Amino acid sequence: MVKSEWKKRLVLAIRQEVARGRTLKEISQTAGLGPNFVQQLINSDKVPSVDALIALCGSLKITAAGLFPEAPEPQATEIMDLASKLKPEDFRVVLELARYLASRNS
Repeated sequence: MVKSEWKKRLVLAIRQEVARGRTLKEISQTAGLGPNFVQQLINSDKVPSVDALIALCGSLKITAAGLFPEAPEPQATEIMDLASKLKPEDFRVVLELARYLASRNS
């Protein structure tokens, strides 16, 4: 199983949280995900949806931008940071706006 760098960072953050005393079930439930979601994420090639990733980062008290430090510009990091703080429905609105703006430049 080959994991991308961002997923390795996510798994590391999960393991650090477990080392602090939280269970995988607690991390999943705090994120509003199924009780076995985190276990499946760690043990498979499963890739979380954007909404699940943001919820999981919130549960871990990390930013999604921290999983992608190779972002090419500071603005990209800021966008990811801000996006990680949005409610899922607000994130979808921002995503649609970004898609629209990108399509105007294509």
